[in-house]
This record gives sequence, structure tokens and C-alpha cells, in this order.
Amino acid sequence: MAANRQGAGTERPIRALEHAQHVHGHDGLGGISAPEPANVDIVRYDQLYADLIQEYEAELAVVAIGPLTNLAAMLASKPDLMRRVGKIVIMGGAVWKPGNVTPHAEFNFYRDPVAAAEVLSSGLPVTIVPLDVTSRCRWMNRTRLIWPAAPAGAMTSWPNSSALV
Repeated sequence: MAANRQGAGTERPIRALEHAQHVHGHDGLGGISAPEPANVDIVRYDQLYADLIQEYEAELAVVAIGPLTNLAAMLASKPDLMRRVGKIVIMGGAVWKPGNVTPHAEFNFYRDPVAAAEVLSSGLPVTIVPLDVTSRCRWMNRTRLIWPAAPAGAMTSWPNSSALV
């Protein structure tokens, strides 16, 4: 398997809604000015998910930091494969803090609420990290990021990536 591969996301969300440049900036990453990744092979998101799940099985933790469109599409097309994922950690929703799109809505769930509902009701091992928590976190400069390659986002397989602090 290639070391650096990026999965191009679905063409559009299940229910199309606007972007969140007012929340996350023009680049979707809060304007952190990270360099473009080099030597990345673009593959379909479903192929990247399939490859990573087959390679890592229950050791794989999917960390979704955007709308859940790709996860919901995988659940619809390959539910048995998705059941082999170890865990899914989702950045989404808001509990005690107002939303970042409306007073009650956080962008990742607002952008594709149908996909969010499908993933959350799937029975998969899901941990939600709401806006209450994520708004207190900052990325370190050395962290490798997931880059948006399609309107509904993308996912990237990076070796030696760092964590949130």
C-alpha cells in the first residue's frame, strides 16, 4: 500500500447545504497555512476505506473531522466491511455550547444531517467529540491534516501523524 494516499470524497452531501468559510476559513482549516501534501496518490474514498479496513481491521480508528457523508456512503454500500472498524471518533454536534452555524447547530452535523443520523444510528462504536471540546483544542504545527479534495471532503492516510494538543 502506498504510504501517502488521499481519498477523494463523494461528489456532494446527502442533503446539500452551504460551506462554512465563516467558521473554518477559506481553506476549511482555519487559515493555518499548512503546506500542500507532496507525493500523494488520489484514490476513491471507498477504495481507501476498504484498503485501510482490510489492512488494520479492529485496530483502525476513523477520525471524522468533517461532515459524515463518506462514512454514511460506506455504511450504505459496504456495511459488513464497516463493522470491522475498531472505532469511529466524530468531531460534531454541540451539547452545552451554542452551535457554530446556528444557535443550535454545529457545522459538521448541519452540513449533512442525514449522513450524521445514519452513522450515529448504525450501531458502530462511535465516540462524539462535540464543539464544546473541539473549540478548546488547537493544532500543533507538525500535525499532518486531512485535506479537502472534493466538495464533501476527503480522507488521507499519513504515516507518523501527530495528535491534537
